[in-house]
Amino acid sequence: MTTSAQITKETAETIARFNDAFQRRDRAALAAVVHEDCLMVSAQPAPDGTAYMGKDACVAFWAELMDDASTTFEVQHVFTAGDWAAVRWRYRFGPTDAESVLH
Repeated sequence: MTTSAQITKETAETIARFNDAFQRRDRAALAAVVHEDCLMVSAQPAPDGTAYMGKDACVAFWAELMDDASTTFEVQHVFTAGDWAAVRWRYRFGPTDAESVLH
C-alpha cells in the first residue's frame, strides 16, 4: 500500500527532475517529466494570467522561456503534499532584483 508520505516523496522527486531539466534548458528531459494532464498558469497577462493545459502546451510555453539565454530561473521554494506541488521561482531578465519577478 502506497502511503501519503511515499506519494509526497515521489512528487518532490519529480519536481526536482523538472527544476533540474529547466535550469539546464534540456527540453527532452523536461518533456519526460511533464504529464499529459499538466496545468500551468503563467503570470501574464495580469490579473489572472494564462492557463496552459496539457503536456504539449505546457512544454511549448516552457521551451520558449528556455530558449531565451538572457534569462534565468532560480528555485526559491518547493512545497509538496501528496501529488500536489507548488514551486516559487525568481525569473531574472537582468542582473539586479529590480530586473526580476518572483512567482
